[in-house]
Amino acid sequence: MDHEFKLFYETLDKSKFKFFGRGESYSVFNEDIAMIPRRNAKDVIEKKEGKEMRVSKGEIEDIIRVLLTEAKIGVQEYDGQALIREGFPGNWKDFTDLLLDTRNVPSIAAVKLGDTVEISFLITSEPTIYTSNFEDDEIFSSLYWILNEVNAVEVVYDNKKLTDFLNKLGISGCLRRSEENTVKLLCRYLRISEENYECREYIRPFLCRVDKNVLSALNVYNEREHCVSKTFCCYTNQGWRLLHRMLLQPLRNKEEIERRLNTIDSLKTLNLSILRKFPDLLRLSRRISGGRVSLREILRLVQTIDAIPDLISSFSTSLPLTRDVGEPLKKIFSAFEPIKAEVARVVDLEAAEENVYRIMPDVSPRLYKLNEALKEVDEEMDKEYRRVCETFPKLKIDRILGVFKTTKTEYQKTRDIFRKEGFVELNLVKGGVSLTTRTLSSLNERKTSLKEKVDDEEKEIMDGMKTMLKNYISYIESLNYLTALIDVFSAFSIKATLKGYSRPEFNKNKLEIRGGFHPVLEDQDYIPNSIKMEDKRMCVVTGPNMGGKSTFLKTCGVIALLAHMGCYVPAEYASIPILDGIYVRVGAADCSFTGSSTFMMEMADIARICRLSSPESLVIIDELGRGTSAIDGLSIAQAVKEHLVQKKSLCLCATHFPELCGDDVLNKKVKNEGTLLMYELVDGVCDTSFGIMVAEKVGFPVEVIQMAKEYMEK
Repeated sequence: MDHEFKLFYETLDKSKFKFFGRGESYSVFNEDIAMIPRRNAKDVIEKKEGKEMRVSKGEIEDIIRVLLTEAKIGVQEYDGQALIREGFPGNWKDFTDLLLDTRNVPSIAAVKLGDTVEISFLITSEPTIYTSNFEDDEIFSSLYWILNEVNAVEVVYDNKKLTDFLNKLGISGCLRRSEENTVKLLCRYLRISEENYECREYIRPFLCRVDKNVLSALNVYNEREHCVSKTFCCYTNQGWRLLHRMLLQPLRNKEEIERRLNTIDSLKTLNLSILRKFPDLLRLSRRISGGRVSLREILRLVQTIDAIPDLISSFSTSLPLTRDVGEPLKKIFSAFEPIKAEVARVVDLEAAEENVYRIMPDVSPRLYKLNEALKEVDEEMDKEYRRVCETFPKLKIDRILGVFKTTKTEYQKTRDIFRKEGFVELNLVKGGVSLTTRTLSSLNERKTSLKEKVDDEEKEIMDGMKTMLKNYISYIESLNYLTALIDVFSAFSIKATLKGYSRPEFNKNKLEIRGGFHPVLEDQDYIPNSIKMEDKRMCVVTGPNMGGKSTFLKTCGVIALLAHMGCYVPAEYASIPILDGIYVRVGAADCSFTGSSTFMMEMADIARICRLSSPESLVIIDELGRGTSAIDGLSIAQAVKEHLVQKKSLCLCATHFPELCGDDVLNKKVKNEGTLLMYELVDGVCDTSFGIMVAEKVGFPVEVIQMAKEYMEK
């Protein structure tokens, strides 16, 4: 790091991770080294000007993935002092093709507060900036749902009022004062041109409201743990991404849900494993858009196009899918004909079968002449090789480098003869000597010059093909969506064939589940549970710890969610009202980075539930009021219970407070026989939590157990 570069480096944004190209590797300096996860101190070079760490291409790609998706840190790549690539946690931008996998694609938003809330957002994989303007309440309820719907992970905003709001959501925020509208604010932050994007009004879909916290609380979606989403069987990355998006966007239109279920019924006997042949087409379209697509990837696209007729045939007996997906696929297949013809003309398909990817040598007159000239040079070089080897049979030929090689010992024996014959010594190393002749040297120079011209001509042809492909990006993205849709419906149909799953029914106001279980237990032994709620809109579940209360609540939530996605549910029978939202408060965890305690987090969640829930909502609360004293907890729990009962929200609540049970709610308790917990719900109110029994099971000291029993008797 020279003085000039050091001065330049110190001017760069310290909040972003920067790395610099160094040929086949990359360099990271000073404070940026500290951002690298799992770094080895031995790899850091201490210099007078500062610290430096060299990393390989594979290592830098892993670092980029972790920083953008987990650490939520922006990344910049420099070539010298020129910024050549950049990515943000909410918009992967130049690193999109590297990061696209099975996870839900993020978005970045700009928000301004005034008489109304103005928002613009950009989804990483789309060339569209969406905008919306709406009125909101003091806790930003509408903004909360929009940010969840679009999977926003980063927000640029202009008002300090949003700081705590974004922190509690776990969304990275950047406060920037600006008089511009949100579209210009977003473009300036991302350093992109507004002209390159289509601006469109965001029309909120008619959905059952669900957020990421609900999915996590119900054990539906978590990247690190076994959860419901991982029990599905998708064949493609685009299928997994669409599934994760559907989890956040359950439907609210009964007719649309029934259409999905009908499609799934028509697929139950079909095998759609042909989808394994389809690559990540969204990732491929990003590489085409960025001009980074390779010849191998272009051939992969053509192979995918050729597989479309077989894919259509695989679901030909499914009338709904043939109508909704088959016809659009046929049109896309026809639209790709020019690409197939161009690839057949330009690419050496016979060589590709041997995993050699190259352009046809006679695709243009100029390229043909250059390749013929190369052949002539190669023939002359072969003559020179033969001539020399006839005189010096012990010499070995290196055709890649275009030189002769011999051992150091052999060379020393015949050095004078080699020199007399006009050989030129190129290098002398421990392993041997490289030699050439004046004729061979001249031929090598001609070959190098011709190869450079061939490379330039092939690059021009390749650039023309890349330009042509850019005109088909919309078709590739449409094919990506349709294959994702087929993949998700296929995964749903596989679920529909599993033991214990059934097609859900829908009604106006009744919740009835018979033989329900949580999907993560589908491969294990489980105790099925049932519930029926009609006149009484709240069910209070009591019982001991480890008795299965939380699992039962989550089971009901998951069944409601899957039903609204148009998927079969884990129950012998399920009849569910159409819901406008599913609200869940399960678990207790401090949030140290926002300074919020367990009780504070619980109260914030309950406040949002009380405001947003309606008679058409499903509310699930696990042990309300446990983060404070017994008196405070019971008082709050009673008040919340009364509020939700008056609102007539459909509510399931687990509690250790038997005082919450009454004639106005449906009372359920965990069944027990002696001290054996049965994990099954029956009618009634539990009169003890069996806490001491659980303490004995986990190995509490005998003297502690005895003291607890004495205190209980007192």
